[in-house]
Amino acid sequence: MKMRKWISVWTILACMLGLLTGCVGSPTPTTAPPQEPTPTPEPTGEPAPATPADLAKSGTPSAFRSDEGHGPEKAVDGSDDTYWSSASGMSWLLSFDEPVTFNTIRIRFDGEASAWAVQYRGPATGGKYIDVPGAVKNYRTETSFDETFRVNPVEATDVQVCVYKGPGVIRLYSLELYDNPGQIAVDAMNSYITVRRNRVLGLVNRGESVFDLFPASQVEATNVANWTTEIERDSSKLFFNNSKWARGLDETTVFDTQIAHKQLDDPSLDWTMRVGLGGQVYSFEAGGLGELVPLQCASAEWMDEVWQIVAVSHSRMFDRAFTPATHFIHQAGMYKSLDRDGDYARYYMDDTFYGPRLAEKWDAEARRFSLLSLGVTPSYNLTRSDTVYYTEITDKGDGVIEFLYGIANYSDNKIDFMNLPWGGVSHDRLPDIVISNPDNTIFKWWGDITDGSSEYYPYDKTNGWMAYTQNINDPDGFTVAFVLGNGDHYDETFGNDNKGSSQIEAFWAGNGRDNRDYNVLSTIVTDRVFTDELYWCRVYCVIGKLSDVTVKAAALADKVRYSILRPDTAPEQGVALGVDDGKEILLPAEEGGESLFRVFGRHVAGSRPLYLLYDVEAERYIVSVDPYILSTKLPLSDFQDVTKQPWKRLNNRDNSNKLYCVNDGKTEFMGILGYVMLSSSLDDTTGWTPLSEILGASVFPGTGYHDDLVVVKTG
Repeated sequence: MKMRKWISVWTILACMLGLLTGCVGSPTPTTAPPQEPTPTPEPTGEPAPATPADLAKSGTPSAFRSDEGHGPEKAVDGSDDTYWSSASGMSWLLSFDEPVTFNTIRIRFDGEASAWAVQYRGPATGGKYIDVPGAVKNYRTETSFDETFRVNPVEATDVQVCVYKGPGVIRLYSLELYDNPGQIAVDAMNSYITVRRNRVLGLVNRGESVFDLFPASQVEATNVANWTTEIERDSSKLFFNNSKWARGLDETTVFDTQIAHKQLDDPSLDWTMRVGLGGQVYSFEAGGLGELVPLQCASAEWMDEVWQIVAVSHSRMFDRAFTPATHFIHQAGMYKSLDRDGDYARYYMDDTFYGPRLAEKWDAEARRFSLLSLGVTPSYNLTRSDTVYYTEITDKGDGVIEFLYGIANYSDNKIDFMNLPWGGVSHDRLPDIVISNPDNTIFKWWGDITDGSSEYYPYDKTNGWMAYTQNINDPDGFTVAFVLGNGDHYDETFGNDNKGSSQIEAFWAGNGRDNRDYNVLSTIVTDRVFTDELYWCRVYCVIGKLSDVTVKAAALADKVRYSILRPDTAPEQGVALGVDDGKEILLPAEEGGESLFRVFGRHVAGSRPLYLLYDVEAERYIVSVDPYILSTKLPLSDFQDVTKQPWKRLNNRDNSNKLYCVNDGKTEFMGILGYVMLSSSLDDTTGWTPLSEILGASVFPGTGYHDDLVVVKTG
């Protein structure tokens, strides 16, 4: 099913960032006269489609611009001529006598390019050059590039490619345009995967939801007649102001969901929150101050300057320098190679990889957005994460937002360090850090935080909350408070083996350098989460005037809860083997005929999520309890000298001599079909059947970690 090959390409291209703001209109670079480049072999790659209508030679190409010092003009005719410029980039223009339509592009160049884009001008663009959708990509370094990819049909009279230079010479070989008859539109392909994913999520969430396992909140919504909450998932209905982010970032590449609160009786309590593809809160506008989350750092776009869950197992934290031995489990996702220098770049892909979304739900009555996502390490890693994160965001009104954070530990390692959340605000907007005393008086914490160092303050020395404000001496100053608990926030499920300590860490990331302006809130929770446990907490964010926030936050402090959930039962649902568009796919029985087996509708102690995955290379759906089953595993020896410590020791550890690369593009995460048991978790397996005896290897390969232990009930 060839269509699926292109889905993965489009998915990657759709997330690429547009740094090419200078590449508009006719190319007008200013350069010195060119020097003759050293001849370089033409790059090789996958050839263009075999039977295209070749448009590259069907029009009358213009000459390469020479009015800015490029020297002699050279015709652009689709040949392998080499062009070179000493400017920051180069442009190449194709013009046609009549509008032409194309749906496939091939671009070939070599040299150290930092970014490139293909733009077009045509009847529908109002005389302007605009990016061909999907034809924008950024690189850390490219030495040879040859790629053919499909785009939505574009009608153009002029097409230009802009390549931005790195430190060396760029040689542009060709831009080729094709119109392939019968090619399925990119939008149709993209909607195919979206429809499949949404259908699975809807089926998983029907009736008893995967989220219906946490105790009810102790906080009721107030003043409900005077406020509204709206959710929006369609980015075409929203405005994206990229000027508020670091240069070159495109917010549409991370956007997933917007939650907007309107306070009819007090507009100062209006707020808008945007959630990213990994489940991270990357934008929060409130108080008439504009964006309160920092503008993002080019070294960690949409990854660090966000609100998210982070978990760590110190038994696997062999190195803190963001190498494969670094064991941070991010909710947001994985960094890309552009973000890293030197040796570290080897452990990253070219593009940001967001933590895969597994399930989601919007409860309009409760005004609650819930999502389930797979935690991932920030780079190729020696350790599997096998950790699933729950996040629920509930609007309680009057400036109160409730957050539920959950961590399901399906790994073989104890989690003993958590950020719940990692977050913060813009130092420029809210510079003063406020700490509450047990009597609810407040003080400004350790001055102006300008030296970049960190400070720590225990929860049990507060009244359960801390805040960021415009000016601690102004009771009317806008304030964002986090109600985190005062150390006496555990319920009866906690034993001494689980309890740790909690403290607030604060520092100013960047100190205004490197375009960073982050007043960081790093909540450090050292409770312990053992294998098969589901840890959760419920905390609060409060906005408004400092004087009002002080009262509201204090009232919420005793509503904070930290707990361990150990459910021993859950609703069951049937699963049947269905066929969709010629491809095998598992669907709950109501949609696919007779039930083959049953799964739990939500987490049960000793269970594992049954992931529905799309194998990009084999073009088929499979199921597994191993999210890494299709991922590349690279030998540690490819990256480090394993004859030397600490790599020698790590290479000899069980299951630790390879790097897991979940972001290699081989897996599309469709969601989960429910939860299945492992035989090792059952005292008695009577009545349980190995899943391998029910499903064939084409759907359940059975080669993933713990797949051989999966048992289900039939009937």
